[in-house]
Amino acid sequence: MMEGNKLKITCLLHTWVGISRIRIYGTDMLEMKQECLECGCVLALDSNAKICSFECTYCEACAEKYDYKCKNCDGELVSRPKREKS
Repeated sequence: MMEGNKLKITCLLHTWVGISRIRIYGTDMLEMKQECLECGCVLALDSNAKICSFECTYCEACAEKYDYKCKNCDGELVSRPKREKS
């Protein structure tokens, strides 16, 4: 019973802070958002997107515009891992 409550609280917290995770076989994975948070341009899975620790996602041009700082949390924007299309 306690484990179920912990899971619900974790899901609510993730929703509240804007973290979206996909859980496959018990492993958290990046959501790999496919559009820039700022300009809305399409970001392919193998594009040079930038993300913060909360997975806010930006295209290269918008990340540069904000000096590689997330406009939501002021965290550092780093290169998002690339994923091949499956």
